[in-house]
Amino acid sequence: MKLSIENYNLLNFNNDSIIISPKGVSRVTSPSLLDVLKKLQNRTSISEADLSSLLSEHHLDYEDAYRSLEKSVGLKSDRPLFFEKIIVAHDWEDREYLESLLADELPDSTITCPISELTITVNNETRYLIAITYQNYDYNELKSIYFQLAATLPESAIIICYPAGASYVIGQPHVQALGNACHFCSIDRVISHETYKPSKNTWSNLLNFCQSRYIPTPSALPTLYQKALIIGALVQKIKFLTGTNGACRYQENILQETNISLSNGQVSESSVSHWCMCDCLRNIK
Repeated sequence: MKLSIENYNLLNFNNDSIIISPKGVSRVTSPSLLDVLKKLQNRTSISEADLSSLLSEHHLDYEDAYRSLEKSVGLKSDRPLFFEKIIVAHDWEDREYLESLLADELPDSTITCPISELTITVNNETRYLIAITYQNYDYNELKSIYFQLAATLPESAIIICYPAGASYVIGQPHVQALGNACHFCSIDRVISHETYKPSKNTWSNLLNFCQSRYIPTPSALPTLYQKALIIGALVQKIKFLTGTNGACRYQENILQETNISLSNGQVSESSVSHWCMCDCLRNIK
């Protein structure tokens, strides 16, 4: 069994030492336990067998030492991750660049594929975190597969990432079993407003035009700096949602849409509500 260890600091004094961790402040008077803590300090996890061997090496009782570590540095057994696999489907021209960065940052089990191959890549028995990542947003292509995926994989989360003028949007995860707002609650609301009351927003005008003519919405090729912003934010979002970055997750911060300014890198988040005419509401019983 794998055990996780929270980040902590050790302060050494003449007679004893102090541990500072998210669990609070603790005093260590045992030299043997202090040696164990020093060896664990730069680790985020350890197997139960390795911990047992380490404690035996320092002549510590396993049960007593485990309780001390549990209280002082948050030692605990890892929970199984809810999402069993990650899929990143994309239309990026610079495919090798994107996939090499994702391979460096995400688990080895992560699958990358073209968007056109997504529906044949998934397995109905697996819970996925699916990130569909566009360079040129294709409304009609996406709508043809989005609700099919949601119905087939009701406990999987689907995130849509797309350029929107001078910004890049990493959408809120939609889980059909949860019944939260989906990607089209945002997009169809924009298109509806543009149809009946056109705005001066250049990108939403372009989106409405391209959607009505069944063509992808073109966008300028991102610079190297902009690619780094986009991929960095995407990796951070995936790690946060899959629980691999150690951050606390709540409904309020999980179901957020992320907007990245491609000019200065500023990141903002907002909540997305249901749109009353969205197709996702038809699936709520």
